Amino acid sequence: MMGKLQQWVKAGLVTSALLGGAMFAQQTQSVSASSSVGMVNYVKGYGIAIYQQPLSWLTGKYLATNSNWKVYEARKSDQWNFNLGGKQWISGKYFDLRGETSMQTLNGVVRIQPGTHYGFTVWDNPSASRKATSHAPLKAGSSWRVVKRAVVQGAVWYNLGGNQWIYGDQVNLISEQYRGMKTYTSSIPEDLIKLDDVQMAAKVNTRLVEIINQYRQQHGAVALRDNDTLMAAAKVRSQQEADAANAKDVYAADHNLPDGQPFYKEAHYAEYYSHVSFGGENLLITNGSEIEEIAQNAFNQWKNSPGHNANMLNPKFVDQGMGVICLHNGQWLALQDFGG
Repeated sequence: MMGKLQQWVKAGLVTSALLGGAMFAQQTQSVSASSSVGMVNYVKGYGIAIYQQPLSWLTGKYLATNSNWKVYEARKSDQWNFNLGGKQWISGKYFDLRGETSMQTLNGVVRIQPGTHYGFTVWDNPSASRKATSHAPLKAGSSWRVVKRAVVQGAVWYNLGGNQWIYGDQVNLISEQYRGMKTYTSSIPEDLIKLDDVQMAAKVNTRLVEIINQYRQQHGAVALRDNDTLMAAAKVRSQQEADAANAKDVYAADHNLPDGQPFYKEAHYAEYYSHVSFGGENLLITNGSEIEEIAQNAFNQWKNSPGHNANMLNPKFVDQGMGVICLHNGQWLALQDFGG
């Protein structure tokens, strides 16, 4: 969604300064360090929308065309989205990273800036090997329909159709009807690419099991084996508890199924339990923003609770299934089913 510039976002706005020809950034809120900077590209005089999450939940704020911003995270769904700090996301369709090389469809109109001297050269392609075409130079102030937009190592180019390209340095985009997603031939900086909640949960799951198994071995118990049936049970149970937690302002774990039956009546767990003699379940909600932090917080909470700690160290348990889910409020729910 696009609109007239309404309100500036407070984040890492980058401004030009006569400081050895460099760009400097003034950070106005606490966010992780990043060296990546980009520029908003849209119709002159308008801005692009800021979202609370990638392409969802508009903030009502907009960023002006040609303004420069620091980027702290990149996340891809159907397209790349960039985070400007906190709950402030923008679409990569309308944002060029410094040094980027990309191509996208664009149905719009550009105008050669008034005062451009000697006309404007039309080139056969936007690469370093480009050659001037036989097309007469374009006059200052003239408007032209464009069908593609390219960024080559940070430099913007517009395609007039066929092998006719003009450099975007002295060109304003004055209208557009459609813009496609970018195809990148340069890489998104690796330090910007972070895990989404599902990927993060999977990493926390693996790490938490590792920590618990190390703890068991330190106390003479065997490491727990991943059991397919218990893992299926933990997946169902963790989602049930997450749904309950997300639906309540105050949540108290009770280890019961939604219908009130005890946890071991869950179908997968009941199947497993029919072949063994011992079972148990640990459940908690914890905080954290990094994999190791979340896993350690969960482990420490269980370790400091006598009943949960007893389950982790029970030598009669040999199998396990773990489920980890990020709740709507940003906290993390972890549930582990045991058996033996």
